[in-house]
Amino acid sequence: GKAKFGLNEVAIGMVLPEYGWQLAKQRCGTSYSRVATQATIYAGPDAATVGLLDWTVQGDVFQAALQEATRLAGHVTQPAFGKSKDIERAALIEAVLANLEKDVLGTFSKL
Repeated sequence: GKAKFGLNEVAIGMVLPEYGWQLAKQRCGTSYSRVATQATIYAGPDAATVGLLDWTVQGDVFQAALQEATRLAGHVTQPAFGKSKDIERAALIEAVLANLEKDVLGTFSKL
């Protein structure tokens, strides 16, 4: 498709807020610095490769999402899945919340 994905803050003269860095670190792994500081914009499949997307779909998005949900439901048990996701995201959520006021005030105080 024509969709493009990236963190273009640096390209438009903004500093990426702390929450953006934290999200990039968690999602993009070793690519996070390049994704965040070089403001590279990616097409769908490449965005998935660097971690900006979980996956891409050619064709019917609804059917693909339904198939993925069905696949997960077939082997992922609740509440273990939810608790595991909570643990996975805990450090990210803590870091985002700890810096949110500073980020928002710093980002929007110059407007």
